[in-house]
Amino acid sequence: MYLCRNLCSIRSGWLAFVLLMLALGSFAQQGSRSGNSLALATEAVAPQRFIAAHGRRALIDGYASAGLEIWAYPFEILSDYRIAFHARVTTTSINGQDILSRVVYEPDSIMRVYVGPDFIVHEKLFVPLNLPGAILSYSIQSTHDVEIDVHATPVLNLMWPAAIGGQSATWNPEISAFVVSEPANGYSATFGSPDIVAHDDVGNRTTHGVSDAGLGFTIRPDSTGNAKVFVALNQAHADQGLLLHTLVHDQPAFEAEAAEHQRDQMSRVLRIETPDPAVNQAIAWAEIALDQAWVCNLDLGCGYVAGYGPSRGARRPQYNWFFAGDGLIAAEAATAGGDGVRARDELEFILHYRDAKTGMIWHELSQSAGFLDWVGKYPYMFVHVDVTFQFLGTLARYVSTTGDIDFVRKHWPAIEAAYRYCQSVIDPATALPHIPIDKEGGNEQDRMSNDLGLSASWVEAASGFAQLAKLTDHGDISRQAETASARARASIEEYYWNAAQAFWISGYTQSGQAMPEQRSSPAEALTMHLFSADRTSAVMDRIASSAFQTDWGTRGIAAGSAGFDPESYAKGSISALHAAGVAQAF
Repeated sequence: MYLCRNLCSIRSGWLAFVLLMLALGSFAQQGSRSGNSLALATEAVAPQRFIAAHGRRALIDGYASAGLEIWAYPFEILSDYRIAFHARVTTTSINGQDILSRVVYEPDSIMRVYVGPDFIVHEKLFVPLNLPGAILSYSIQSTHDVEIDVHATPVLNLMWPAAIGGQSATWNPEISAFVVSEPANGYSATFGSPDIVAHDDVGNRTTHGVSDAGLGFTIRPDSTGNAKVFVALNQAHADQGLLLHTLVHDQPAFEAEAAEHQRDQMSRVLRIETPDPAVNQAIAWAEIALDQAWVCNLDLGCGYVAGYGPSRGARRPQYNWFFAGDGLIAAEAATAGGDGVRARDELEFILHYRDAKTGMIWHELSQSAGFLDWVGKYPYMFVHVDVTFQFLGTLARYVSTTGDIDFVRKHWPAIEAAYRYCQSVIDPATALPHIPIDKEGGNEQDRMSNDLGLSASWVEAASGFAQLAKLTDHGDISRQAETASARARASIEEYYWNAAQAFWISGYTQSGQAMPEQRSSPAEALTMHLFSADRTSAVMDRIASSAFQTDWGTRGIAAGSAGFDPESYAKGSISALHAAGVAQAF
């Protein structure tokens, strides 16, 4: 068995750790003072503070002091979920967003604390691990009776770009909930509480009419000061009250399951301890965040999504889709964290949706793809040539770290097909990849014919494939691939060096002109030693200068370089992942 453990094979995992340490630094000391060493607490609850409570099949997310969205994949169930409070003997309400004072992040839930003039409310946002539903619990401390007004906009529509119409909302007194349904497929969602004492009268209006004003109800806490709200997605033609009933009666079991999953997950992954508790906490949260990115879709299967964020009305919670490139980064992080099983599952998921005709690895898969001709009518699935190269490099590092040669044997035809696809875009004159006119590389903003990052990936992909072929007794193709990697390595310096600027060329336009921007990527060109020592030193000196460096990270494009725009997503903003990669390269 070929088994090699080295720093290269934990590259992406370390970047994930670095990112979470940077992102959570402002929380760390507060969290370390709480009873749970993993709890992260903050009083910074402005609208920009994002929150997300995760399960594998559902999500509560939004800005801390604004309305929340509730998703059960691939549907958005509710938007603009808000609460207000009033004393039972009064009619004047206090908006929750006006008195939100604290947010506490736990691995399995989020607590929001509201402080009123003479009451305190704790709101727990919880999503069961494996069910398409959500539970929002309220605990009130007050000198008098306080009731909670709950308001939300029903949606029951698919994640973009799929959509359904004809939704209607009704009140069902038997289950004490609003029921939102659609006739085309028979899906429905329920939104209610056993503690409701008053509710809006919706009759049988369509959700177009309802969405103008939303739906609301008032819940009255029990004698212990507790009340709950439940949201559930019902599968096509299912009993509209069944899942809601399950959530109401089995909540303790679901919370215990989530806690047990968290304990089991943390016991299986790599533990790193440093003298600094805040660093230890941040590294642990990196592993938690990785686990929270694992999503299950009944139509598509389970895989890593690329991230979470509010949809802002677009019916897509930011990057909560399946992206193969991001999934490969996550798989490397899982491997680095010791979770080889999850990494293998992600690689299986990615291979499942490959293009069987060409061997190409896909780019992105909407969670609503099961309702669409996603491959035939939308241009997003097979558009990025770079992902196939990335797949081979990631797979080779996975195998070198885990020794899972059986995976390679099982999937050898698909792995070889991926390599053949990479070969199909290699320019014989340069021995480097050429981006077809109808495809893109890693840079979506600029139409390029080739780029340095893709060429560096080819050096890695061909070498990695050679190792995989050797391990599985495919000697002839292994030697061919190693030769291809060596030829590409030898060609890069001549093809991508700008002697006048003493800096690398990031790529070429489709007309064959060198890209004018000075870019600090790809950082792996430094660690792979693709340029001579003198030229590498010149590049590092330039990247270390104020043209690239800021107090908050490394710019992707040098200030003053052609096309630089400090307010542009792709031409001037700073990516934490890229900045961490540059730091590691240095």
